[in-house]
Amino acid sequence: MILQQVQENSAFQDFSFLPACIRHCRQGDPFPLAWQKSLEQTKAEYRQPEDQRILWEIGEVLGSTSMEGQISQLNLLQDRLRQQLETALAKCQTSGKLYRSLGLLGGLALVIVLW
Repeated sequence: MILQQVQENSAFQDFSFLPACIRHCRQGDPFPLAWQKSLEQTKAEYRQPEDQRILWEIGEVLGSTSMEGQISQLNLLQDRLRQQLETALAKCQTSGKLYRSLGLLGGLALVIVLW
């Protein structure tokens, strides 16, 4: 099973929905349903809503059209994931600076209060 090989790749080790999807497929669920069930079961993880939607769409794309159609749609989804990554990195930089500043100011305030 291709999904088993993907799941064994260390780059995808943190995707807990993959083992769940494999389990559902082995229980006889068709792939799109197994994919949806596994995403629902792991919905509480730290994914953003847009990330969740993209993952949902990947399950709808795989096996739904010709190979060329699937590749085209997956390329579009890949672009959306790249945009999500860029947004997250920008947010991390901005928030990181803010939290460092707050930590420094909080520490100074604590020193002043205790002194």
